[in-house]
Amino acid sequence: MSRVLVVAGEPSGDRTLASVVRALGRETIGIGGDALESAGTHLLAHVRDLSAMGGVEILRGLPAVARAVARLLEVVARERPRLAILASWSTANGRLAPLLRRAGVRVVWLSPPEVWAWRSSRAPRLARSVDRMIVTLPFEEALWRRAGADAHYVGHPILDVPRVRPVRSGVALLPGSRRAEIDRLLAPMLAAAPDGELLAAPSLAPDLRERLLRTGRRVHEGAPALLERFSRALVASGTASLEAAAMGTPPVIAYAVHPLTYRIGRRLLHTQHIGLPNVVLERAGLPPAFPELIQDEVTSDNLRRALDRTPEAACDAVRRLLGEGPFAARAARLIEELV
Repeated sequence: MSRVLVVAGEPSGDRTLASVVRALGRETIGIGGDALESAGTHLLAHVRDLSAMGGVEILRGLPAVARAVARLLEVVARERPRLAILASWSTANGRLAPLLRRAGVRVVWLSPPEVWAWRSSRAPRLARSVDRMIVTLPFEEALWRRAGADAHYVGHPILDVPRVRPVRSGVALLPGSRRAEIDRLLAPMLAAAPDGELLAAPSLAPDLRERLLRTGRRVHEGAPALLERFSRALVASGTASLEAAAMGTPPVIAYAVHPLTYRIGRRLLHTQHIGLPNVVLERAGLPPAFPELIQDEVTSDNLRRALDRTPEAACDAVRRLLGEGPFAARAARLIEELV
């Protein structure tokens, strides 16, 4: 079989896809980060050059994204692969998927767009653009099946991280992996937790990693496996907030973007909560439990006060709702069925 195309334009998608690539055991080429490269993928472009938050911020990264996608399509024309696995990165992958299918490539999308949160009208079109979806939130399977997708929920990737249940202490600081997130969240997080330790994404750009090191705080890499060491966490909204809750570390969830991006986003959102662990709880009929601070609410004083009201019991409920793993092995079996 020819090489399998893989596409992950964000650090969380890079980690998820890398675990599936290892379970799949096939030669891969595409777009990704350090995790996919470590799994043996030949990279055409690196996520550190592509990540942006969206809206106004994403405009700065468009030329790099366009170059990466052009290189990928050159590989498609030259090698005529039979299979592509996309992960997250909704804007780019939403455009790439139909192009790949028209070229005769079967397409699997891991963690497809959160249409339950915004722009739900695009769901039927996206469903038609892929052969199979592997979703990572328990309520998403039924949602995507109603839109016409062959969707499957096989657990969440965090379920594959072994739990060692160490003695917990201190505050984990996760200000995000994108430049715009770190610009807005790092300073208030540092001020809110003077003894907090930073958890950095492995695919963080070198200058951003250096910026974290210059804070004088201890900096760790490989956030999901380390979250369990801490008693609480200050987390940029996104996958890391769900990972923290699932590992038993109650998160305070922070979200701050360019003001214009926020104004546009608020008009499009269909959900009251932005924190994934709160969304999981709410969709299961349980009360959202984790503090969310948005835009101007993200101050050191507010973050500090929120740390005192992070409920540990709600973490057990989130973990239970995510079901059982192993995620990567079950996802790989669903992908093998297509080839």
